[in-house]
Amino acid sequence: MSKHHSFEEKLKYMKLLDEGYPSRQLSREMKIVRSRLYIWRKRYIYYGEEGLRRKVAHHVTESEIASIKADLMGKVLPLKDICIKHDVSEAAIYSWCNTEGKQKRPMAKRNNKAALTELEELRARNEYLEAENALLKKVKALVEARDARRKGTGQKPSSN
Repeated sequence: MSKHHSFEEKLKYMKLLDEGYPSRQLSREMKIVRSRLYIWRKRYIYYGEEGLRRKVAHHVTESEIASIKADLMGKVLPLKDICIKHDVSEAAIYSWCNTEGKQKRPMAKRNNKAALTELEELRARNEYLEAENALLKKVKALVEARDARRKGTGQKPSSN
């Protein structure tokens, strides 16, 4: 279960760390994952107290994405530091890198009968009938297999 920590709590934790309080002990006592403490610490060092405040998500421009990718390719900073520097999540960076060079696919068409051509309608109908036919063949094979098993054990087939 995730607990949202207030700005005051985060600031208190950072002050304790500044005073030399061990991060392992602090994470255990306050029931905070240590990696979360490290992220808060880096944000605190990089942005000061403002780095500990909750922020509203912002849209990242193409030029910012290019800058982030350049930092990544330069391998000057670790990924976590790049995330903190540019104020984005690791998941967003992975997403940008995985979609690089791929064209965005259009969303799936809805079954809008008015928009479909006659050929598209026939193809869709054919696909539906082929799937239905395959399903009926599987059901028939299962029924025959069941009847064969029952004949072998002396049971009478059901009327279904």
